[in-house]
Amino acid sequence: MKTLIAVVILLLFGASASSFGQADGILRSLKNATLTATGTGTLVTRTNHSAPVEMTFTDCQGIGVNREHDQWWILPINAAGSRIKANKGLWILPVDAESKDNSWYLELSGGDVLATKTEGGLRVVLNADSVTAYKAEARPHSDPFRNRFSIKIGENTQIENALAGFYWGTMLPSVVEKTMAANFRYSSGYVLSTLNTSAYAGSYPAVDHEFQIKGRLAMGSEADLDIVKRMIELQFKLMDDDPEHLSRAPTSVQPDGSREYHVRRSSIGRQAERSHVSAHGKHRSDRRGVALLRGSQGSSLAAESHRQSGTRGGMDSRKRGPVWASLVGCLLRRPGDRRWPRDAVAGLRGKHLQAACRHGESAGTTGEGRQLRRHVEEAR
Repeated sequence: MKTLIAVVILLLFGASASSFGQADGILRSLKNATLTATGTGTLVTRTNHSAPVEMTFTDCQGIGVNREHDQWWILPINAAGSRIKANKGLWILPVDAESKDNSWYLELSGGDVLATKTEGGLRVVLNADSVTAYKAEARPHSDPFRNRFSIKIGENTQIENALAGFYWGTMLPSVVEKTMAANFRYSSGYVLSTLNTSAYAGSYPAVDHEFQIKGRLAMGSEADLDIVKRMIELQFKLMDDDPEHLSRAPTSVQPDGSREYHVRRSSIGRQAERSHVSAHGKHRSDRRGVALLRGSQGSSLAAESHRQSGTRGGMDSRKRGPVWASLVGCLLRRPGDRRWPRDAVAGLRGKHLQAACRHGESAGTTGEGRQLRRHVEEAR
């Protein structure tokens, strides 16, 4: 009986190894390795120790998992010609999030894995004596360490699929600290707001990082928590590097290290509108802001601010920027929203107070103007 069981197991393992070695979904080939089935995965063992194990995947993208300086790093790879090197693992996912093919996770216990993006898929070189390969959904219902999550309402699994798709399709690929941003002036904590980098390649510490941080804390993996830590450290670094020495958190930092401190992104002549506004769905607010600043009172307000900023009775030019940014933020609130921050006008003095009152009264409802006037009076 024992002999019979051994033969059956050998046949089953042999068939599995054969199909695995030739082609299995997005996996197209495997060289220089033998395969042994384990309880939940497959052990890939190098046969010739003087050469690496080579694997080829098609129609896929990759995400590396790396451990460096006592921190976890995520290494997305999806652009042809790019490459990553990881020492803990590599995820290979089908390009199509709804594909019936499985994703693969190669877990290392030593050595490293080098992945190169090709036109057809991914070429993987394993410099390790052995790795364990696991299969998962096209978009795994887990964190990068295979810790599973489950969200079900009745028998509906669409929410769980949507979460997996968003996490693996957006949240992890947007972490480009060690890939796209590796040579940026500010790389640690550099997380994209959109994967459309040709239009919008900046990182947004005072804006989108808030939502990114909430999502990563909700996922709660060790890698996500390390990313959050670095994102917050990036904010403090940028505040410390404020060219005006005011410890401001910029709206954005760009690949070349330049930063923006104002939410409004359209010029008065609409000649320098940034395409990323539409990516965030802020058309309405920005158009309203431009309309306000185009108006006669808005123009005179800006002109008055410019004239007075250098005079003794005017506002210090170092303080004008953040104060006006806060004021514009107030004016762009929805009509009827009464949550007007008092500190938005606390730094205004002299003619700026009167101008702000007049401008606030003309921008939106009469009630909003009266409320802004009241807060300005209190700020005196």
